[in-house]
Amino acid sequence: MGDEDLARVGEAIERTAEAAADGRLADAARIFVRAVATDDEIAALEATGFFEHNARYGRRPEPA
Repeated sequence: MGDEDLARVGEAIERTAEAAADGRLADAARIFVRAVATDDEIAALEATGFFEHNARYGRRPEPA
């Protein structure tokens, strides 16, 4: 991985963490995936509802 790629992925990780901290889990997943996947792979994930499904079911339960 070259310096440009490393910088791009590092930026994506920072933006992913910010979105997740704000509770925007589907957006967080999209941000990260855009840094590592092809347009075709992203389109396939979008078509299946992957991001929304994982945002909905990937949350930790709230403490009681």
